[in-house]
Amino acid sequence: MRDLYASGGYYSMVRAAAVGQKGKVYAHNSMRAKERNGEKYAADFGKFKNIELLYGDASATGLADNSLDMVTFVLLYHHNMYDESNPNGTPAGTTALYNEVKRVLKPGGTFLVIEHQAVEGASRADSASWHRATAAASIEDATSVGFEFAGDAPIHVNADDPMNMHWGPAGMRGKTTRFVHKFTKPE
Repeated sequence: MRDLYASGGYYSMVRAAAVGQKGKVYAHNSMRAKERNGEKYAADFGKFKNIELLYGDASATGLADNSLDMVTFVLLYHHNMYDESNPNGTPAGTTALYNEVKRVLKPGGTFLVIEHQAVEGASRADSASWHRATAAASIEDATSVGFEFAGDAPIHVNADDPMNMHWGPAGMRGKTTRFVHKFTKPE
């Protein structure tokens, strides 16, 4: 399993416990994150013998083809779903990233995307400025590289979240409506 942009690793650590000692979790972060927090990450992740830290370009991991059962992308898709050079479509960087995810996943493998949800119909520019994404953009971007949409789980719904503002300054941390999208790599 690979956790894209794992940051401090909460989800990586949960998954490490879930896969057990026979499984492996690759906790990926950028080189910038390594420069800022590499020593802390090494100490925190080092407590788990089945977590390996990966740093660098998420579009070129060096992992073997068809080697992972699952890749997760939690609460950071909003940084990848908009590029002003292609304001209404899938950014080239996202295409490269998702093609790498598809390459390393085994046939039938799962790609899980969880994100703060923007109100449907919002532009990619507005959604990105709110640190959110629309469910439609998530599905469009993943299916554009060949993933199959396998469904969503409406488990993070907050009727008081207007979904049209940046959740941080609004005091919505941990309270946003989120989509949970499951995609699969075709067999």
